Amino acid sequence: MACIVPQVTYDEKSHFTKEGRWVLPKRSQFPSIFCPLRVRVRLASPHDVSVVNPYKIPVAEVEKILRDSLGFKDLFIRFDDCRDRIDAAVNAREVVVAINGELPEGLKVGTQKQVEKYEKESLSATVVDVLETSNDLDPERINSLTSRLKESEACDALVLELPQIWIISDPEFRAKSASIGLYPGSFWMGFLKSWGAVKVAEVFFKKIPGDTGREPMVSVAVQFREQENLRMCFTFLHDRYLVHPKQKNALRQPWGRLVAFEDFKSKTLGRPAQKKPKAATKPQLQINRPMPQVPRKQAAPAKDAKATMDFDHELTPAEAMAGLSGRTLEAFQMVMSRMERLERENKELMQVLIQMQGLLQQSQQRNEQLAGIARADPSTNSTARVALEAQRHAMMASSMV
Repeated sequence: MACIVPQVTYDEKSHFTKEGRWVLPKRSQFPSIFCPLRVRVRLASPHDVSVVNPYKIPVAEVEKILRDSLGFKDLFIRFDDCRDRIDAAVNAREVVVAINGELPEGLKVGTQKQVEKYEKESLSATVVDVLETSNDLDPERINSLTSRLKESEACDALVLELPQIWIISDPEFRAKSASIGLYPGSFWMGFLKSWGAVKVAEVFFKKIPGDTGREPMVSVAVQFREQENLRMCFTFLHDRYLVHPKQKNALRQPWGRLVAFEDFKSKTLGRPAQKKPKAATKPQLQINRPMPQVPRKQAAPAKDAKATMDFDHELTPAEAMAGLSGRTLEAFQMVMSRMERLERENKELMQVLIQMQGLLQQSQQRNEQLAGIARADPSTNSTARVALEAQRHAMMASSMV
């Protein structure tokens, strides 16, 4: 996989259009892509977790802190707990916040706000990082994509983490197997095909590491037929959010990542990874080195007469079939049946020809007799001619049959 980021376009050939922070599919039944301003926020306290534990703060309370204490207000869309940590801060929780707009005035990287409700516990909210995902040509985004693609040169698949209800609309569904194939006629399969032909797509039900447990999640692993299509799909979705086309306000971060499909499948299902065959090494060219001495082969013992006769012996059909099996045996039997049928037809044709030859000889003999009678008795010439003409027509008719 090349590390060059593919160029994103929204022309007539593209399956998407761009309107502000939204990448909209030209088919309304497909998911939309939201490109937020991603703000990384750290909730931390200098006290021990026994005083306040940021990870124990309820979701609704965290949303209130982000809206009010940091001032995101109506720009706030959603937050998720980070899957990685920038540093090893003690008693700190980092979240990534999606906002629909620019950073509020007065906020920048490093800004720290005290949370009034947790003033006694000295809980603070700090802006750690800001990333723009809307501009496809943003240098920071290009650098991030380049780094990810370069790190994943050996990868051949993309994994998306989605709510289970998005893939299987039955809320009471309980998986009986660890994975199933993504339904070919689903709008998700059609959405993935927007970037090219899909080789395989599977849904995995195993619990996702780092999932906070807000709702049941699944992993969708998709492998494209062409690596270029895989890179383009990853470029479109990297650090962006998907919006379900039928569920109101259903916006989720898919956490898209590149993987080796077979390794991911084996690890997820708890199976040993398949070992790839080692490539054959080319022999190195050796110059001015003595050639190794190859021991001479001893003359093979002369074969006995019986072995020679067996080698030259022509196999019968029964002997040939004894050494065959499966489809090869079926094909051989069909050929033998056809040959037997042709042989029977040839015998029947030969018998017909022999019969016709006998009739021809009898007709010639009768013609000679009639000709002799006509010469002996002139009064019967016209009768003989009529008889000869009738005989000739009969012979012609029999030969045509």
